[in-house]
Amino acid sequence: MNLDEKRVTFFMPAFSGGGAERVIVTLANAFYSRGIAVDLVVLNSRGPYRVDVVDGVNVSDLGVTRAALGVLGFARYLRRTRPEVVVLTMKQIALCAYFARLLVWPGSKPQLYFREAISPSYQEQKGIASMIMRLLISYIYKNIEAVVSTTPEMTEALEKRYQIHRLVTIGNPVVTDKFRALVARGEDCQWPWPEGEKVVLSVGRLGAQKDFITLIKAFAIVCQSTDARLAILGEGECRG
Repeated sequence: MNLDEKRVTFFMPAFSGGGAERVIVTLANAFYSRGIAVDLVVLNSRGPYRVDVVDGVNVSDLGVTRAALGVLGFARYLRRTRPEVVVLTMKQIALCAYFARLLVWPGSKPQLYFREAISPSYQEQKGIASMIMRLLISYIYKNIEAVVSTTPEMTEALEKRYQIHRLVTIGNPVVTDKFRALVARGEDCQWPWPEGEKVVLSVGRLGAQKDFITLIKAFAIVCQSTDARLAILGEGECRG
């Protein structure tokens, strides 16, 4: 497929959230910078990442609050624009896109690629709802064009857990022009410890999914034999 002659759609919940949404905005901008027609579809356009979308990337707002309410709207979008490829992130969006694709004519059915950024081990939650979600996701994994993992270890875990083989490993885009510009500003970081201290730095959203608890417990063991400090940068519901 010659992408220069095709339309690529990225689909995510909104412009708020964490790394998943930031990655999709980064990818959409990068595809557009290479001369590819890009649509960015969201359930709603709230959130701080909206201002990071470059002019030229077409934003389509389905105007709903939940993925389940966006199935018909996304099906209408597919019939109207007929993108060749749709890149998805987050499981509720994968479900929405898959069922929307069932509602369009064969000539309007795009290829679906799902970006998975959560390890299967974290997804092993108990309860009926979690079990149903695992079954649905397992089915969808096997019936879309490919699942994109962010690390080789996660690719191996997904293949073992779901017995799927259409997997590809692509790391997250991290070093962007915006990142380089921030580095060039040369912000002076004032550590609260004397110069020369050994410091372990961890950066990420302060949520249960990131499992900073295990990091803190592990660092407590390190401190029994090594004089070091731990710095955690981020915001989130677990900050307290």
